[in-house]
Amino acid sequence: MSGKVKMNYINYEHAIVERYSVALNNWPLPGTVKNPSKVGGRGQVQILLDALKSDKCKWITLTESEVAKRREENQACGEQVYIPRKARGHMSQNTSKETIDTEDESSTSSSSSDEE
Repeated sequence: MSGKVKMNYINYEHAIVERYSVALNNWPLPGTVKNPSKVGGRGQVQILLDALKSDKCKWITLTESEVAKRREENQACGEQVYIPRKARGHMSQNTSKETIDTEDESSTSSSSSDEE
């Protein structure tokens, strides 16, 4: 893998692990990988930063069999590791907010011609 990948903390297992076959190994905080702004405070962020700087927690490349095993474990444990995306609102047709009543226009135009 080369180039930049945008981190997806909400769907980390699907969007990062399964898609790119990489994982953060030895996550030092309780729970699953999550956005550092959501880990609990300065002390927790410092623990994470120290682990990343010392390579205690680091990115590893997974084999196809490791990815398949993780996928099976995630599906078997019954936890919701795959968070569904928010449903999009109904897309309306591009219509103008202003409406024109054709009957009013025709009566207005005929009355103006009467005045002339």
